[in-house]
Amino acid sequence: MVSELKRMIDQVSREKGEKIDIVTWDNDPAKFICNALSPAEVERVIVDEDRQAMEVVVPDDQLSLAIGKKGQNVRLASRISGWNLDIISESNYNRVLREAYDSFLSLDGVGEKTASNLYQMGFRSMEDLAGSSASDLVQVEGIGDEKAEKLIENVAQYFKDKESLKDKEIDEEPAEEKKEEELKES
Repeated sequence: MVSELKRMIDQVSREKGEKIDIVTWDNDPAKFICNALSPAEVERVIVDEDRQAMEVVVPDDQLSLAIGKKGQNVRLASRISGWNLDIISESNYNRVLREAYDSFLSLDGVGEKTASNLYQMGFRSMEDLAGSSASDLVQVEGIGDEKAEKLIENVAQYFKDKESLKDKEIDEEPAEEKKEEELKES
């Protein structure tokens, strides 16, 4: 049966000049996506079942291969799998991870393990945390009800402090410009 299928594919391919890829099926959606994106190497797949989405991390030199010409590879992989796919280079993934991780560590009560767990559960930024509820956060390993509430308060305070700092910088800019003008006039 396999040889008959191969002969049919070869014939169709010769007649129409089409390229036909066969993707090995796997019940595990992440493995199936890896198969669909082959020959690109996949370093890791972060699955978000709630959003039916995957973040696929590939080596930097494999990014264009995974995405394909005009996005064809990722679009086809998404279509045959039914999952929304985001292909990201390993260096970009590491940069985003480091930024998120560092911002999470700036919160009171968040250590290395909690920061890592937050990222693994799909929280990629402080904005993601700000948009979450206590019931979202208790899904993260190591976060209970009390810690979730405290984390929400800390994130709100983080944004208040950030806004305060921005307002202070805006207030200081005109004063600096005025000093510069006074120096030029002297």
